Amino acid sequence: MYPIVMKEEPKNKMMEHLRDCGIEVRDMLPLVNQPCYKGMFDSSKYPNALFLEQNGFYIGCHQDTTEDQKEHVVDSLYEYWEVICE
Repeated sequence: MYPIVMKEEPKNKMMEHLRDCGIEVRDMLPLVNQPCYKGMFDSSKYPNALFLEQNGFYIGCHQDTTEDQKEHVVDSLYEYWEVICE
């Protein structure tokens, strides 16, 4: 997986755009926020974990990712920022 953390823009818009482009994305879910650990941690003591949960996501990747697939991801990211920055 390739992690991306949005500092200023909401992650949901970018995730939706990438999904619309056929790119698999998943929410970043830090350890203290994993469902199986619910109630074991006081998440307010881990503000960075909360920030990552709210602002981070992953793009899938693996050793067999082709150059065309990589270019598609890059082009889709540029396309998103062109729309946002206009």
